Amino acid sequence: MAEEIIIELKKIERQLVLYKYFGSDCIKEKDEALSLYGIPTSTIYKDIKDLTDAGLISIRYDATLKEYVYSNARDKYDISREKPARARHLLRLRRLGRCMRELYNDPTSYEYEFDDKDVEKYSVVFIRGEKSCKDYYRELFPDVSARTMERDFITLTRIGYPIRYNRELQRYDFFDAMSLDTDYCMVPGVFYDKEKGQLCRKCGEYYDMELQENYLESIRGMRAGLPVDEWAPY
Repeated sequence: MAEEIIIELKKIERQLVLYKYFGSDCIKEKDEALSLYGIPTSTIYKDIKDLTDAGLISIRYDATLKEYVYSNARDKYDISREKPARARHLLRLRRLGRCMRELYNDPTSYEYEFDDKDVEKYSVVFIRGEKSCKDYYRELFPDVSARTMERDFITLTRIGYPIRYNRELQRYDFFDAMSLDTDYCMVPGVFYDKEKGQLCRKCGEYYDMELQENYLESIRGMRAGLPVDEWAPY
């Protein structure tokens, strides 16, 4: 298990954390939505506007239901009307939001090779998928530079969507740990530090980079000697 590290999330990372919540299907009661992670209400309103203008969410407050509900009011918003700095921010926010929804890599499969003389001795042969998350990223954003792609991968990793270069398979691997989270609309490990006035995240826990490491180590045969049917990769 990696050492737990606390990082301070940047503005765009905070907005992506909020996108995970506001872009989900969970019920968004007003009191809950505006007290999310302890972030100041004024900041949440500004972030909702950026997420809306970036085309990632479209919500409105329903006074009867006392909830935020879906709306199509801003679907045709034109980012190009914004000042250059904000337009660049909104475009990057939109790109990273799409990564959270659409980024993927073909899964890695594996086969067992058994010793002819001793069936309890075996090795694992990895068979990588045809496309990595880097290939899918290129298909999504063909005009984005390699440097920008790497910066996006770092941002995604910082908010709990770990991407790393797998030297054994010689490709980038993406692991959506969020799919394993029981509270699917929240990003694990996120909290608001009132003293710093900053949204932070605890890294190095189960929902992070070592999730991939543990998975690969398990199917690499670290439990060699046990019959195969007594364990399974998680």
